[in-house]
Amino acid sequence: MKIVIGYPPLEDTRGHHQTGQNRQAQIFVHGAFIYPCVMASAATMLKKEGHEILWADGEAEGQSWEEYLGILKKFRPDIVAWEVKTPSVKKTWLRVKQLTDAIPSAVSVLVGDHVTALPDETLAQSPTKVVITGGDYDFGLLQIARDPSFRGIWKQDTNSKLEELPIPDRELTKWRLYGYERGSGNYKYLPGTHTYFGRDCWWRKDGGCTFCSWTNTFKNFRVVPVERAIEEVIACHNLGIREIFDDTGTFPIGKWLEEFCEKIIKAREKGILGRKLPVLGCNMRPGALDQAQYDLLGRAGFRFILYGLESANQSTLERINKGQKPGDMESTLTMAKLAGLEPHATCMVGYPFESKDDARRTIEFTKNLFKAGLLDTLQATIVIPYPGTALFRQAKENGWLMSEDWDDYDMRRPIMKVDYPKEELLKLTQGIYKSCITPKFITRKILSIRSVDDLKFYWRAAKFMMGHLTDFGSQNNVH
Repeated sequence: MKIVIGYPPLEDTRGHHQTGQNRQAQIFVHGAFIYPCVMASAATMLKKEGHEILWADGEAEGQSWEEYLGILKKFRPDIVAWEVKTPSVKKTWLRVKQLTDAIPSAVSVLVGDHVTALPDETLAQSPTKVVITGGDYDFGLLQIARDPSFRGIWKQDTNSKLEELPIPDRELTKWRLYGYERGSGNYKYLPGTHTYFGRDCWWRKDGGCTFCSWTNTFKNFRVVPVERAIEEVIACHNLGIREIFDDTGTFPIGKWLEEFCEKIIKAREKGILGRKLPVLGCNMRPGALDQAQYDLLGRAGFRFILYGLESANQSTLERINKGQKPGDMESTLTMAKLAGLEPHATCMVGYPFESKDDARRTIEFTKNLFKAGLLDTLQATIVIPYPGTALFRQAKENGWLMSEDWDDYDMRRPIMKVDYPKEELLKLTQGIYKSCITPKFITRKILSIRSVDDLKFYWRAAKFMMGHLTDFGSQNNVH
């Protein structure tokens, strides 16, 4: 069969939807598109089964809907599979209708965390033929292709064996779209790419973090074998990729981490990968590793390491089931810096149970981390209660929600009630970005420049930061 996999251009006047490989969903003035690993896995598996695949990410390619639809008409697909998230779902319903009108024979399939939470809604609100629930929609799409007459909700088993996953065919899936300036702003060395060795996060006590949209999508933590992960790193290296970020919700720890790092170190020593590249990065939880393990990451060539700080208030961390103890962030960042890593922290404001002073405390905390030289980069977001999460259920039960219009869930305004004006919340979000703009921090970064790659990275980072200040600008967000 002929199968289209990707993302339709939504032509949203607000900006570019960040849909693929995102636990949270934003709309950026300046687009930044991450290599969508599960969609790439789906395309690769279907190609290996003999299907003709068209990778069609109209949003990342900057196509108009007319251009995109023209390409699809020429291809004449049997199946069109798109991923959606909460703020993109309504516009995608419209695209499904337009697709159905233009190519009636095409079977439309929607996947992702929003339709996993509310599959019946999509079937009622659009002519979508199939909704696949669960995060293993690569395996699900393979089953749909084997049973093309199926219509309705396909409940994909969440225990799919990751050892059966092929290495993504990055040429088929146009990895270069996501590997350069329009890709992740976290890559220092271009081109870069994402991998996804585990699904998704091993922190699952009491259901995991209440705000995470993938706790409902990936029910069980699983990880590929170490050898399979090494093979993918080498395959990326052979494509000329210089930096890899593994987007497993929290990178595997314990024996898996130690074996992976030791084999990467040996591969570098043998000259398979070279001594410096590709550089590696991952997500990690504060308090998960000791100094010896951080040193091992450093020796294995890890550079960028991302932590969810979320809030400086311990009571908030407990309410969102983050599983962090007081002091975990400071001690963890200290160990990471000693190992030569470059830590990045994500913060959130807009919790309905936090006061303005609580939010300010998070900003002051990040400022102090920067002053101490423990953070290299930072990301700020407004907390959004996505359908399917524990936080969404709590928001419904407690009357915190201000809207259930999914277009409003774009992180450009609060969705939950706070006890201070919305304009102040947006200023607080901007304040997290501005917290890093200190003379001492800027001087430290200038003095740390050692290569053209460093210089280009800081220039890109400055542009991204200015774009985020616009994304959260009150003149564009308060309605």
